[in-house]
Amino acid sequence: MLERKVLPILNNGVKDLAHIIEPLKDAMKEIQWISRNLRPSALDDFGLGAAIRSMSEDFTSRTHIGIQPQGFPSYRLAPELELALFRIVQESLNNIEKHSMATNVIIECKEEANSLILTVTDNGVGINMERLSTHTKSAGVGLATMKERAELVGGTMSLSSIQGRETQIVIRT
Repeated sequence: MLERKVLPILNNGVKDLAHIIEPLKDAMKEIQWISRNLRPSALDDFGLGAAIRSMSEDFTSRTHIGIQPQGFPSYRLAPELELALFRIVQESLNNIEKHSMATNVIIECKEEANSLILTVTDNGVGINMERLSTHTKSAGVGLATMKERAELVGGTMSLSSIQGRETQIVIRT
């Protein structure tokens, strides 16, 4: 008796739920992407260079903006430094995707006089530096966060831009 009452409800329920299956699948993919980017296994397993290369490939396939990572050390850096630099590059790419209209990005890491220098340069529209300095509230949380991350690992961040040509972020640790 119960079976006759429940089965029609279940059958109708499945038909009613069919329209939400694809959005649920999309949401699950998004959650997987977010969790992978929160703490990518490549960073823990292989270091900064491998993690940046992996992030670059994902970014390029998603946005069609070319990225050239170069010069990353083959040895491991301190874990907190690797994570900070990874997050800075991640935020840089986020800003590039949102604002720059760039077609190419160079991410370079090099050693110079006992310092590590990470540079992210894009060929986008640039930043109006005057507007940025006079509108601190609208200057962007991302830039402030990148600067804080650099300072937390004993580094500095500088930003330069040529309107209509490029923007460059330099992190020195």
